[in-house]
Amino acid sequence: MRILVTGARGTVGRPLCEALADSHDVFRLDLQHETGTPPDYMRIDVGEFRQVDRAVTWARPDLVYHAAAEFGRINGNDFYEQLWKSNLVGTRNLLDLQKRNRFRLVFFSSSEVYGDYDGEMDEDVMETRPIQQLNDYAISKWASELQIKNEIRDHKVGIFTVRLFNTFGPWEYPNRYRSVIARWIYEAARSGELVVHRGPYRRTSLFSGDAVRVLARIPERWKPDTCPIVNIANPESMAIEEMAETVIRVVGKGTILRREVPLATTRQKKVSVHRMQKLLGPLEYTPFEEGIKKTYAWMREAGVAE
Repeated sequence: MRILVTGARGTVGRPLCEALADSHDVFRLDLQHETGTPPDYMRIDVGEFRQVDRAVTWARPDLVYHAAAEFGRINGNDFYEQLWKSNLVGTRNLLDLQKRNRFRLVFFSSSEVYGDYDGEMDEDVMETRPIQQLNDYAISKWASELQIKNEIRDHKVGIFTVRLFNTFGPWEYPNRYRSVIARWIYEAARSGELVVHRGPYRRTSLFSGDAVRVLARIPERWKPDTCPIVNIANPESMAIEEMAETVIRVVGKGTILRREVPLATTRQKKVSVHRMQKLLGPLEYTPFEEGIKKTYAWMREAGVAE
């Protein structure tokens, strides 16, 4: 199968390309230039239709994994122009090209679409309950899902939507806009402070290698004429303070700084993975501490943590 991956240099996109390349012809797209002239790589901005059209013509894909996006709440607030262009226009560009080229599409959504919902987050909850998305990033992902819902209804295209929950691992370069785990490891390595919300806050975390194993099964397990929405997650949650303590234990330094919770923060995320297990098979999860060890080892090797 010919597979095109957008966001191919990302935390999930990079190892996903490697996993898919064992069985498929993989073509990679990202916003950055890559050293040399790799025959399987093209630099594009997904928000620019001409560039996406050229890439689809070049790769002639049977399947597209659309992982490219501007990520995160703070990033979406500070760089909302890029957020809306990449996340909404970028998805729209691929949807328009899908009608012409008839490839199947895997869309990367986010657990952020569940917004202020505090119950078990199963994939159908938005169909029965009013939910408020709590930041621009969340709104952009939900709006993309609504675009997709209309395309499936009106044009009978094949789209598989995955909602990733707090995925962490190698290839995430830490900065203030990235995931909390990447930032914590970086701060701990500098003997810095790990900011933790006061109160009984809990999160579920998924090591990127685990996410990739299940995502790579989609080409073989996706049944024709279905358009599923599937949570990709570890169902086990941890207290946020316990997560921070684990990072400090692995790194061997760092301290916890407790702060009041900001507005627009859910207390806990309880996730259902029954549909993932049914459609994509069982998943053996990397223990959280082991995932932190692997991520810290990569950061040290990459020179971004001591």
